[in-house]
Amino acid sequence: MLTLNAVDQYYGGSHILHEVSLSLGAGDMVCLLGRNGVGKTTLMRSIMGQVAIKRGQILWQEKNITNLATERRARAGMGFVPQGREIFPLLSVEENLKLALAGRRDGQRKIPPLIYELFPVLKDMRQRRGGDLSGGQQQQLAIGRALVLDPKILLLDEPTEGIQPNIVVEIGQVLRRLNQELGLAVLLVEQKLPFARQVADRFIIMERGQIQAQGAMTTLDDSLIQRYLTV
Repeated sequence: MLTLNAVDQYYGGSHILHEVSLSLGAGDMVCLLGRNGVGKTTLMRSIMGQVAIKRGQILWQEKNITNLATERRARAGMGFVPQGREIFPLLSVEENLKLALAGRRDGQRKIPPLIYELFPVLKDMRQRRGGDLSGGQQQQLAIGRALVLDPKILLLDEPTEGIQPNIVVEIGQVLRRLNQELGLAVLLVEQKLPFARQVADRFIIMERGQIQAQGAMTTLDDSLIQRYLTV
């Protein structure tokens, strides 16, 4: 479904991603791990086309999308929840969700009922401004907005950052449901190991812009955690 072949990316003269190769199939649930500053967010933004890669290739459903614009990647079935959420604070919850409808492939112009089913608080607060929501509610809104597109893969950059524990649990349950019941592939960047273990089936560890280890989540042992994740 999603394949990266030897992707390199630079910021100015700094080499950020070094020949990163990875693959996600339909229904995969993968967590991207690593200390701060190792290139995880840059990798996610590169996948979505928000930053251009220098070398390598990105394939989506066997098509080369290396030079495809971000909005066309979204229309092709790639949903993205960025770090910091990036909702529109002055627009209502409903307006934030409706904006995403423009990217749907089927031309639907109504918010899918599934969004409010997954996140009932968004239905209750649909007329409130996005900026008036709590951090956890804003994260639910950001995920809901990505899901409005009816994506085949969902990319999330630190979805639990700064979120209250009860909503972290809810987000984990929603992601597992989407993955197990609807077959949605998920790639998420996460710092909280308990959450990563709860939701993901596989892990990928990055260090200094390179993939250093990957495998089934059950094989993430103390030696890998100590070497690559402990601060």
